[in-house]
Amino acid sequence: MHLPIEHTPLRVDVVRAAPDGAGVVGFPVTTDGTVPRGLGLSRKALAQHGFTGARGTTLVVPSPAKSTVVAIGVGDAAAVTPAVLRDAAAALARAVPGWAHVATSLADVSGYPAVDQAEAAQAVVEGVRLATYRFLALKADRSGAPSIDTLSLIVPAKAAAEASAGVERGLVIADAVRFARDLINTPPVHLTATRLADIAIEVATAAGLEVEVWDERDLVEQRCNGLLNVNRGSTEPARLITLRYRPRGARGHVALVGKGVMYDSGGISLKP
Repeated sequence: MHLPIEHTPLRVDVVRAAPDGAGVVGFPVTTDGTVPRGLGLSRKALAQHGFTGARGTTLVVPSPAKSTVVAIGVGDAAAVTPAVLRDAAAALARAVPGWAHVATSLADVSGYPAVDQAEAAQAVVEGVRLATYRFLALKADRSGAPSIDTLSLIVPAKAAAEASAGVERGLVIADAVRFARDLINTPPVHLTATRLADIAIEVATAAGLEVEVWDERDLVEQRCNGLLNVNRGSTEPARLITLRYRPRGARGHVALVGKGVMYDSGGISLKP
């Protein structure tokens, strides 16, 4: 399937210890309690560098002989949630954009009483994958883009199965978000309503969804005059796209309605 831009896939491994090939190893640090031994720095030493373990903060400690280590602040251990871990993983990814292989124990929930193991792994994968997103389809120079292509999650052996399940879900969700961002960022001259409908058909076919696309004739027959009148400002024909997912055992209905105006900003100030 042709997408607006091709992304380097992220390989995620669940491991018991940091692999030798990892150029960076990130360790979560709370605002109190013990500091991970692998960091090689005491809390006093961290404080001397101005690092307190506050949420979203990082301290990069380069090493010419071994992996660079990164302290990642997660705040109060009792208040750590999947959202906190997602933000922490994003902070780690932004702190080391030039490294291809990054390992971290962020997904180890041993010290987080309120976090499920699968949710933690999912959150860390999402944080890294989304923090490294860039829209580069129309740029000739793609240098400087984040280059993380391998992520190793360090968790105890007994938690590996749950972590792996979270990894799988995290990759699916993060790549879906990246795909949506590509569609949003692609200028209308490159992504018309007709092309968007073609992509919807391709996605639906690959994912086993029902898809229905109304062209201008259908829109006239169904008296969709509001859509047709708005579309008169464009030389491109209009489309109305419907995707349906009907899982077995569904207990309710959820409807999501989106607007894809292709030829102007279309109320962009209202969308946030």
